Amino acid sequence: MASRDLMKKHYCEVLLEMCEEQPLSTITVTALIKRAGTAKQTFYNNFCDLNDLINYIPRTYMLLMGFTDYSPSATLKSYRFASEHKGFFSALAKHSGQNNFRDEFISFAQHMEYRAFLTGDLSPQERFERKLAIDVYTIGVVDHFLEWCASGLEWPYDVLARIHMSFAPDFLKGKFTSSSSQ
Repeated sequence: MASRDLMKKHYCEVLLEMCEEQPLSTITVTALIKRAGTAKQTFYNNFCDLNDLINYIPRTYMLLMGFTDYSPSATLKSYRFASEHKGFFSALAKHSGQNNFRDEFISFAQHMEYRAFLTGDLSPQERFERKLAIDVYTIGVVDHFLEWCASGLEWPYDVLARIHMSFAPDFLKGKFTSSSSQ
């Protein structure tokens, strides 16, 4: 792992740790870098601001855990990860303002799904319908995830993952059905 990646990982771990001790809304870059034992410039060499770091954690985790295969097991892993870091994830429902988690994560997930499912061999009509299906599904899942976060992550995540998968568009279901059987 490159030293830049290691530093980003270090900041993620420190932020997740701090969120178990105090509300995310009270954490500052100054407190974070002090706890991380780094210089202010080191933080800003890796992240634009605290919101950038906040948004980096779930995105990076999903990519590392193979969420791009859209399988039920990857979804369960994501929910487990959130449950293990309750302090951080329970605060995401209240994360607002510029570069907030909801808007950034919807954009990230849509971009991943557009790349995977809006292929050049589709007719313009099918491409339009898939884009709409991706948008509705992504927004619904993210909003429901944030409701779960706001609840204190109390609902059983195996049920949530199963329900989210059951509402996936058929073309996406085909992807995780075939990837699950590999």
